[in-house]
Amino acid sequence: QTSSGYYAIENNVVGNISTSTALYGLFPANVSAAGITQKCSTAGTLQVIRGNTVYGISSSTPTQRVRIAAITWLGPASGNHEISANFIYGLTLSTSDVSSFIDGILLEGGSVLCANNIVNLGDNLIKGYTISGIYDNSGSGNLSRIYFNTLYIGGTVTQGVTSGTAALRNTSNACPRDYRNNILFN
Repeated sequence: QTSSGYYAIENNVVGNISTSTALYGLFPANVSAAGITQKCSTAGTLQVIRGNTVYGISSSTPTQRVRIAAITWLGPASGNHEISANFIYGLTLSTSDVSSFIDGILLEGGSVLCANNIVNLGDNLIKGYTISGIYDNSGSGNLSRIYFNTLYIGGTVTQGVTSGTAALRNTSNACPRDYRNNILFN
C-alpha cells in the first residue's frame, strides 16, 4: 500500500492473500483484501502500477457483504499516471451474500491511463457475486483513459441469484471518460 510521494510498483508477483475480515465500500480502507493499493492523491506526484501479476486474492467471510480487488487506485486529479500491463486472475469469495463485489481494477478517483491489462475473473465461482474487470468510479474533475485492455468475466452460477457482472463498469458520469480498443467478454 502506498499513501504519498512518487511510486512505481512494477514487475511484482502478488498472490495468495486471504482474509476473514468483512469490509465493504469503495475506498481502499473499505476493501477486505487487495493485492496492490495505491491511494496517493497529492498533486505533482507520479503514480505507476505496471507489469504486476496479481492472483489468489480471497475472502473466507461466511455470511457478510465484502469487497475484494486485485488493484485499488485513488490517485491525483492531474498528471500522467498509469496502471498498465498487469495480469489479474483467480479472485474468490466464499460468503453467502451475493451482493458482495469482486473487482479486478478498482478506480476510485484521480486521472489515470489504464492500458494493456489482462483481467480474468469469475471462473470457479458458483455464486452470483457482482464482478467487474475494471470498476471505474472516478469522480468529478478526473479523466479515466482505458485503452487496449482484455477483460474476461466467466463462470457459471449454480447457487442462488446472480448479481450484475461487467467487464467494464462505470458508475460515475460526473467527468469525462475515454474508453478505446478494449476486448470485453462478459
